[in-house]
Amino acid sequence: MISCSFETAFHRFLSFGRESGVGGRRAGYRRSDTGIAQELRCVVCQIFSVADSPSEMAQQMRGVVREQLQAGKTPQEVKDFFCLQYGEWVLLP
Repeated sequence: MISCSFETAFHRFLSFGRESGVGGRRAGYRRSDTGIAQELRCVVCQIFSVADSPSEMAQQMRGVVREQLQAGKTPQEVKDFFCLQYGEWVLLP
């Protein structure tokens, strides 16, 4: 498994547990997918995050994030998936 960023992984690991426990499981997914989308670069715009980009590709990427979280993937596994697809540059600093 690719480790894109230990600090990012650790932060998301800590926040993912809290988000899932507050407001039910769906609310946790929603906060998690938005958080992950803020950390991913839109592959079309390249200057906006997936969360901020209006492109159709960013919309599809947000859908993939949501689907993977609902399938039980951790936030780090989702980011690793995008790193494998597009390279580590897909992660925003």
